[in-house]
Amino acid sequence: MAGEWSSIRLGEVCTKIGSGATPRGGSDVYLGKGPYSLIRSQNIYNNQFHHDGLAFIGEKHAAELENVEVLEGDVLLNITGDSVARVCQVDPSVLPARVNQHVAIIRPDPEKLDARFLRYHLVSPEIQEKLLSWAGSGGTRNALTKGMIELLDVRAPRDVTEQRCIAHILGTLDDKIELNRKTNETLEAIARALFKSWFVDFDPVRAKAEGRDTGLPKEIADLFPDRLVDSEMGEIPEGWTVKPLMEICTPGRGASPRPINDYMDGEVPWIKIADATAAGGPFLFETKERLKNAGVDKSVRVEPGDLILSNSATCGVPIFVELHGCIHDGWLYFKKLRHISKIYFFHILTELAAHLIHIADGSVQKNLNTALIGQQNILIPPKAILDIFDVQATIVFSKMRQNGLESRTLTSLRDTLLPKLISGDIRVSLINRNNHNISQDNNGG
Repeated sequence: MAGEWSSIRLGEVCTKIGSGATPRGGSDVYLGKGPYSLIRSQNIYNNQFHHDGLAFIGEKHAAELENVEVLEGDVLLNITGDSVARVCQVDPSVLPARVNQHVAIIRPDPEKLDARFLRYHLVSPEIQEKLLSWAGSGGTRNALTKGMIELLDVRAPRDVTEQRCIAHILGTLDDKIELNRKTNETLEAIARALFKSWFVDFDPVRAKAEGRDTGLPKEIADLFPDRLVDSEMGEIPEGWTVKPLMEICTPGRGASPRPINDYMDGEVPWIKIADATAAGGPFLFETKERLKNAGVDKSVRVEPGDLILSNSATCGVPIFVELHGCIHDGWLYFKKLRHISKIYFFHILTELAAHLIHIADGSVQKNLNTALIGQQNILIPPKAILDIFDVQATIVFSKMRQNGLESRTLTSLRDTLLPKLISGDIRVSLINRNNHNISQDNNGG
């Protein structure tokens, strides 16, 4: 009956609950590209399917794992290790696919439980806490078993249509967040392509040297020389200069107050490497952790507009800070920038990323230091060319920043609505299902 909620045991409403295996031969049989995807724990994030690290296998090994075929709509749950309890739905673009032993497929009967509703239920704070508690109750390694998953009770509307309405509301927010992410990827690629054409490949200079049309307006094309000359960086446009990074800015390293735990749970945003990877773009708007005021003077302050670079773990990731906070010793900062702009410098650091990772020292964990990065040569184009690039790149980055801020607002709204909708504290009106109206339940608060 519409409006009624009940507890549904997963084992009673799913047509499949089970994990896969590593193909015979292990990683040696993985392909760079192949007919079947092999989904592993690194592909599963809460509410997000990540393509990074996706493995591929051939027909033979896919046949060996035929019993763990992934179907469109399947809910995927990490069941072992540090990423245990992370959950998402499969991205249809990676099908056909199989899963390995660290990932469980949960396939509810669509007449009894909506898969997308289930996914949102599993990522709700209450259920995440329960799953993590269950996973940590066994041996030395976090793990969820098939039996645990089967015994999990899901509180849901009995009417599957109402489940779908709830999932639609949350999914609409997620769809817009994902659209913003993809749009920003495209925008960043556009800015990077322009940077690479002008300042890495020197396309306008080469075109003029060969007597070809540059494809640029005459007033811009006239700013580029018509030949390349030798330099300590190899061939560069005539009249352009090269300076070591230490001559165009003052690099420095963040600092962590010790013992760090004595200074946590405070008021000041504490920027960690994980915050940059979670940002999903070149702007950092928020942090997961905060530092006490007493620890600020023992760290390094940053403010909106500052450009920082990851110095450990994932080396060489530049990001613009959009808050007043502090950085630990896993970050490098750059003050008193001269000769070039921040947005040009951002692209320089992005272009240098692979090289920086290669030269990073540290036997256990890669690490950059200010002396090492200060020696890197930086190409300095004429100001007139740099100004034109800045105008165009700033337009692109401003739109990316706007999209990032919008996604932050939408994420906050989704995270606020999710537990209330999933628990039934806020009810979806079934009077007009096509509009998916939300109404406050009289008994739900």
